[in-house]
Amino acid sequence: MKKIIDGTEKLVSRVLIALLCTFVSIVIVQVVARYIFKSPLTWTEQTARYMFIWMIMLGIPVTFRKNMNAAFDLVTSRMDKKIVDFINIFNTLLITFFAGYYFFSSMHLVFRSTKTIAQGINIPINYVYTAQPICAVLLILYCLEKLVDDIKIVSAKRVVRKGGV
Repeated sequence: MKKIIDGTEKLVSRVLIALLCTFVSIVIVQVVARYIFKSPLTWTEQTARYMFIWMIMLGIPVTFRKNMNAAFDLVTSRMDKKIVDFINIFNTLLITFFAGYYFFSSMHLVFRSTKTIAQGINIPINYVYTAQPICAVLLILYCLEKLVDDIKIVSAKRVVRKGGV
């Protein structure tokens, strides 16, 4: 299971790199066309905006898995480690349930917008909205991995405290 999750993260990271490079290129083309040639391109701004949305949606699960999200540990740094372990598991459960709710809500949005076309670039808008359920699925997958790991850690600490192996 770990290999599959590592593989998805590696794939998502590569997609993020490709999106970022393409995004930067499009923005440079947009700036050059607007300010040097005095002829702005109509498709660049909307394309860059939608690519940025995809980067955010794909970046959320990756930052969660790498534990790079912003956290305030002012309170938890002063707590007992058992309570902190419980809080971490509880937070991950909350994120998992939110991601599940977000998945179903975003799928509703994707299906509701199948006939809507993004006027500037002439693509169905649900291509943009599809980033949301993909984000939710990846987040659920990474949360479940984190829950299993955290529960293993808590279980191992209990065994050690009780004088086990």
